[in-house]
Amino acid sequence: MWLDARSLEAFYATPWGTLVGGSLAGYVQTLWGSLAQQHLLAIGYPFPVLDRLDPAPEQCFVAMPQRMGNVSWPAEPLHETPESRAHRCNRTLMVKGAALPFRDSSLDRILLLHQMEFSNDIPALTSELYRVLHDQGEVLMIVPNRAGLWSRSERSPFGYGQPFTPGQINAQLKGAGFETLTLHGGLYFPPRNSRLVRRHARRWDQLGGRWAKLVAGVMIVQARKAKARRPRKVEHQDALRRIRGLLAGVPLRPEGLAPEPSASALRPHKEKPRMTRK
Repeated sequence: MWLDARSLEAFYATPWGTLVGGSLAGYVQTLWGSLAQQHLLAIGYPFPVLDRLDPAPEQCFVAMPQRMGNVSWPAEPLHETPESRAHRCNRTLMVKGAALPFRDSSLDRILLLHQMEFSNDIPALTSELYRVLHDQGEVLMIVPNRAGLWSRSERSPFGYGQPFTPGQINAQLKGAGFETLTLHGGLYFPPRNSRLVRRHARRWDQLGGRWAKLVAGVMIVQARKAKARRPRKVEHQDALRRIRGLLAGVPLRPEGLAPEPSASALRPHKEKPRMTRK
């Protein structure tokens, strides 16, 4: 079941959602540090993390699935310049399927939040991630943990879609040509919107990271392209489907050009002798 952008926006606007977004942003900041000189692509609904990154990346774009919908971001320019104050540039784009409109090896980092659990074709998605990342590029995925309480509760967005185990997410990354660097747990406090939980959430996160790693609400997976491996090839059916889609609107012959003459038309024409009456 997909969650649309409005549902996710409504959750992260609540005090409980603000707490969750702050925790997720802290994990990303700890693993990646400063992104000031990086070209970042975020996929899914990553705004709770992007709005808290300090300093902001040099270039940042957000790709949102078509089924999720699209929202305008950012509310304020990422970098204050005279031009940015006068014109606010929208950095979100809507994508259909797994295809990403970026050149090969053009990105430094990719962040996925509320994307993997809703994806209908994970092999195609991870292959696209491999394609657009450069050789030292990294991907950071935040996915629901199948063994955690958050994937079993519908009170948060992490209770929807497909949860993962560490072995499952590692297998998907390995098959696409990535090597897993680190796998951290997060959101160890209960999935309940109460003052008691919000008051002691940071303490529960600290204790859970030491003693209860297997029951984390989410997994934060950091991976890098492996030079010795190659991504899995897209299946023939998927390749044929893409080619047919590209050729669907292409005419067989460009307009304005006359059809090529046939072989019979190229032969010299011999006039028949006329019959005359005597």
